[in-house]
Amino acid sequence: MRLRHGDIVLINTIYRRRKKLEWNGYTNVRKKFWMPVPIPARTGIYLGTRTLCNGITEWEDEVGNVFIPEREGYIKALLVSFSTNENPVYAPYDESVHA
Repeated sequence: MRLRHGDIVLINTIYRRRKKLEWNGYTNVRKKFWMPVPIPARTGIYLGTRTLCNGITEWEDEVGNVFIPEREGYIKALLVSFSTNENPVYAPYDESVHA
């Protein structure tokens, strides 16, 4: 069954953005990646689908910070809101269940 805006979904895993600074031999490279984090099961409202991306951020003199995505670093995720007082979160697309 296809999800529609406003559907109630049951979520037990969300994505959190993590950053890591690494030295690649001549400069610092900032890696940004999405980690799945288990949470107690909660129901929320489906707001939409988003594509998240893992990659690195580098500094280029002429343009400034540049985000370079990984080739296979794309993740399909659901945008879900648990209440009006909390920010929406990203949840894995395949683990979502209609409540």
